[in-house]
Amino acid sequence: MAFSFDAPKRVPRPTPKPKNGPKPGPKLVPSGEPIELGDEDIIDVEAADNAVELGDADIEEVTPEEVSQIRKRNAPPPPPKPEKIKTREPVELQQKDIEPPFEVNGFEGLQVAATLEKKNVHKAGQKEEQLNEDNVIADPETGIIGAVDGLGSEGTKEAGARASSVAAKEIPAAFKKASAEAKRQTIGDVAQQIVDRQLARLNITDPAKRLAKQQELSAMFDSVIAKDPDMGRKALALIEAISRANEAVLETGDEKTRGKTTACVGMIHQGPDGTRYAIVANIGDSVAFKRRANGEVVQLTQEDSLLNLMTSAGSITPEQLAEMKAEPKKKIAFPISLELVQAMGGSKKDYERFQSSGITSLPLDYRTLKRAMTRSMGADSAEASLTIRKMEKGDELIIGTDIFDNFENTNTEEMDLSRIAEAAGGEGTQAERLGQLRKTAKGGPKDDDAAIVMARVI
Repeated sequence: MAFSFDAPKRVPRPTPKPKNGPKPGPKLVPSGEPIELGDEDIIDVEAADNAVELGDADIEEVTPEEVSQIRKRNAPPPPPKPEKIKTREPVELQQKDIEPPFEVNGFEGLQVAATLEKKNVHKAGQKEEQLNEDNVIADPETGIIGAVDGLGSEGTKEAGARASSVAAKEIPAAFKKASAEAKRQTIGDVAQQIVDRQLARLNITDPAKRLAKQQELSAMFDSVIAKDPDMGRKALALIEAISRANEAVLETGDEKTRGKTTACVGMIHQGPDGTRYAIVANIGDSVAFKRRANGEVVQLTQEDSLLNLMTSAGSITPEQLAEMKAEPKKKIAFPISLELVQAMGGSKKDYERFQSSGITSLPLDYRTLKRAMTRSMGADSAEASLTIRKMEKGDELIIGTDIFDNFENTNTEEMDLSRIAEAAGGEGTQAERLGQLRKTAKGGPKDDDAAIVMARVI
C-alpha cells in the first residue's frame, strides 16, 4: 500500500538498521513535492499534515500517544461558542445625553429595543451635567424588560438617579431567587398570595367591600393561574422581585438622603398551548402599553399618583381637574386624609398632628398632586400592581417613564392613545419607530428625562 502527501517540513525519522545490514531510509525531496511512502516507513507525526490517513500497517509502527495526536488533528473543529450577550450597566445608560435606540439580543421569541434621553437642563446659559434619573431594564436571562424613574427634586437628583440605577440592577436578580422559591409552592398558595397582595394595595377598610373585592380578585386570578401554573409563579415572582429590590433601594441612604424610584416591569410568557401573555408589575407613575399588530394601542397600567387616587375616589371632580390643568400652579384646598399625608411624604404621626391641631385641609396645586406618589420603591412598602394580557404575534409591549404624560388629553388624565399609536407606528424598523416615539414624547410641554423599552412578539 502507498499514498502521497505534501512533503513534511521536518526530516522523517531515520529507519532503524536491521541486523542483516544497513537499509536506506526514505528518499528526501524538496518541500512541496510529493513523496512515496511504503508500508514499512515510519511517520513523523509532528510534521504530518491533517489530511494524512493511516493504514493498519502504519498504525502498528507508531506509539499510542502519536495515534491519539493524529486523531485529534483529524477531528472536526468544535462548534463555535455562543456569543456572550452584552448588557449595559444602569449607570452607563444614565450618563449620556441621548442613548439612541439599541437592540438587545437574546430574548426568546422577542425583538427588543430600548432608548433614553436626559432632561434639557440649562444653568447660566450652560448645560448642567447630571445623570438621567430614568433607566431601562432589558435582561435576556430572565426575560424582564422595564423602565424605572428616580423620584428626585432640586438637590436630590443624584439620590433619585442612584435609586433607579439600583432598582434596574436588583429587580432581575431578585426575580431569579423569587422564581426559584415560587416553583416549590403549590399553585393554590401562589394564587392566594397574589390575591392577598393585590388586595393589600387597595386599602379597603370596609369589611363588606373588602370581602367583595377579594372574591372578585380570586375569580379573576384563580381561573387564569389554574390553566397555566407556570404563568402564576412568574407573576408572583415579578411582584415579589420589586418588593425585594426595594430593600436594596432602602440601603442607599437614610430617610433623608436615600432616593425613591418608580418601576414598571414586564415579560412575555408562553403557555403550554403556545399562547403568549404579557405579565406586568407596576409601582409609581411609569406606564405600560400594548400595541397590537394592527397599530391600536391599549394602556395596561395606571399610575400610583395622589392625583390619580383622588380623581378615582371622586375627591377631585372633572371640572376641578380641568381647572387645575389649565392653571397648574393654582392651589385648591383638599380635606386631609392619611393617604394624602403619606403621599406627601408624611407619616401617620404627621396625620395625627394635623387632627390634633384642628387643620382639616391642605392647599395643593396640580403639579404637587401629580408628583406625589402613593406608592414607590424607596418607601417602607413596595407592593406592585399586577396585569396579565394576552399577546399575539406582531404585538408589542411598550414600557416607559412618565414622559408619556405629554400624551395626556388637555382636560383629563387619560392618555391620547391614538397619538401614541401614530408615534410608535409607521413602516420603519423597530429602532426607528422607537426613536420617533421618544422624540414625539420629548417634544411635548413637559420637559423630563425619558426611558422607553419595546418588545415585539415574533
